[in-house]
Amino acid sequence: MSSENKLDYLFARYFERSITPEELTELKALVNKFDNEGLDEYLRSIWMNNEYLPFHPTEKQKMRMIGRIEQAISEGKVIVIPMYRRFTRIFSRVAAIFILALLGGTCLYLYHNNQNLSLYRNSEIALSVGNGQEASFTLPDGTQVRLNSGSALRYANNFGENNRYVDFSGEAFFDVKKDEDRPFVVNTKHINIEVLGTTFNMYAYDSDELVEMTLLTGSVKASSKKNPECQLLVKPNEKVICDISTGKLSVEQTNTQYETAWINGEIVFKSERLNSVLLKLERKYGVHIRYEGNAALLDDRFSGRIGKDNNIGDVMKILTNHYPLKYKYKNDTFILSN
Repeated sequence: MSSENKLDYLFARYFERSITPEELTELKALVNKFDNEGLDEYLRSIWMNNEYLPFHPTEKQKMRMIGRIEQAISEGKVIVIPMYRRFTRIFSRVAAIFILALLGGTCLYLYHNNQNLSLYRNSEIALSVGNGQEASFTLPDGTQVRLNSGSALRYANNFGENNRYVDFSGEAFFDVKKDEDRPFVVNTKHINIEVLGTTFNMYAYDSDELVEMTLLTGSVKASSKKNPECQLLVKPNEKVICDISTGKLSVEQTNTQYETAWINGEIVFKSERLNSVLLKLERKYGVHIRYEGNAALLDDRFSGRIGKDNNIGDVMKILTNHYPLKYKYKNDTFILSN
């Protein structure tokens, strides 16, 4: 097998996570024979040829992505990658072969002996999804993340080299790759979560009054940003809640099905204020909702489950059957009124 074919074979094994320790050592050696320009060209060829992608972006889409990334790097800016629905399958399969491999941990991990990666190292990557969208992807360390609507995650380009630290807002499900030497830390506006290897759901929208972390497996340490001395060790089937006004943390038992229903395309409300319900519906369906009804009704508590097959029209009918309201659709906005 030629060295070029061998490299292709080992890269395929690497991204499929079937590579052996011996093959990984060989891959590192082959990659480090490249100079910067050569490595860029090779990784571009992987992206352009779509060798591992189940979805094939158009040439215009690929060149637009590349142009934005190169400009951000040259200007020393944060690289922001909006994750639209049509690109979700790319991220879920290979963690964006070109974007995250070239700019993220894969390139730095395999190409560690070269001293000319300062441009890549000094950049940051920010992944975001808009309202009405979701996206799944894999971080350079193998941690799998699923972002819910209106969420964003940001991390350094050398993520996984010395630490595993991410900034996060919104809602996401994390399946953290275990690494006892480098804890995985999720930093939010009001709370920090530190884990070694576990699965948990994080709810931390900047615009909401509530911050929650629900643990499914493993264990985590939660600490308050407002009161750093306030720390809790959380066990499976427990949920830590942060009071953002005081920074106080509390823990309660949960069956986790309520908090993770969104992963299955559902949305569950458990005695939530109508005002919060409308906000979550805007995020989930990517719509605008204007409330013109009785203001006191916004504090009413609503419980219910919206199935994955229900559209926003179905939900409006449910709300107007439950409350003395009617709705109409005008100028891209759902209007609720008495």
